Amino acid sequence: MRKSRLPTMWDVAKRAGVTQATVSHVINGTAPISEKVRKRVIEAIDELGYVPNAVARSLKQNKTNTLGLLIPDVQSGYYSEMTKAVEENARKKGYITFLCNTSYNQQLEELYINNLLQQHVAGIILGYGLLNEKALFKIRNSRTPVLIIDGSGQFGDIHIPSVEVDNHKGSRLVVEYLHSIGIRRDIGFISEPLQHSALQRRYEGFINSLKHFGYSINDDLFNIEIKQYDKIKMGYNAVERILRKGRPRAIFVTADQVALGVIKRLKELKVKIPEEVAVIGYDDVPLATVVTPRLTTVSQPIYSMAQQGLNMILKIIEGKTVENDRVLLQPTLVVRESA
Repeated sequence: MRKSRLPTMWDVAKRAGVTQATVSHVINGTAPISEKVRKRVIEAIDELGYVPNAVARSLKQNKTNTLGLLIPDVQSGYYSEMTKAVEENARKKGYITFLCNTSYNQQLEELYINNLLQQHVAGIILGYGLLNEKALFKIRNSRTPVLIIDGSGQFGDIHIPSVEVDNHKGSRLVVEYLHSIGIRRDIGFISEPLQHSALQRRYEGFINSLKHFGYSINDDLFNIEIKQYDKIKMGYNAVERILRKGRPRAIFVTADQVALGVIKRLKELKVKIPEEVAVIGYDDVPLATVVTPRLTTVSQPIYSMAQQGLNMILKIIEGKTVENDRVLLQPTLVVRESA
């Protein structure tokens, strides 16, 4: 059976009794058209089921209403919250978001960026610090606006607009709190690999705060894990390795989902939380309130990061002046039951 051909702009013009130029002006809002003519064109579009070619239109106008969002782990509670916040705010501003899950893979990162640039997206949002500087140069050379959420925008001499949380302060809040409740020794540390700038800053802030409060640093109680998709399993294995070497009085974990694995293993071993080992996470994802005991954690203003980041990149896209292209938001400590 022969397929019927798709309706074209010419078909719409014929049905409405106008020129193709008039149809184009109605669709793109590029010239004043009387309400009577506009209504005829819209009715013809609806009757024929005509769908304007957005890609072709964007090539002519040299812009689209699409944004690319790269995140490293679509399964992460933190990044799923970030994705939701970016997508919701973008939609309110009339933009569609293309989500790209890079799986912390440099080749995938570069592939997605190439595809986004070929699609002529209006801008690219990186939901973390780029792993691949070659890809960064490619974005810069294309003159496509780019923004980093939750990561440093400084790459050598290159500065990228960014919105991030003060991760040094987040770690300091953890150590200050543990000190205030009388835990003065043997604080453990569990993290994913530190190539992500946010994690590196959490680590630096943690070490500096331990020194400031006079804690001794025991490397046996530190575990920086290999990257895994199953973050709960990552935390489970990490605390197992730490416990073979010693018994921490508290453990600071740089991601809530990893902390859930830590709690799971401690409970299996009948270790009382927080009486014997206190556990503090980072991010304040929804699961932090579901686990037993409920997780004490550093809360990041994810929605505000996404909202401010989106507003900034839209200003850049529209050629407006951005007075402050490095926004630093403040974390807070949410005290629950695990510490």
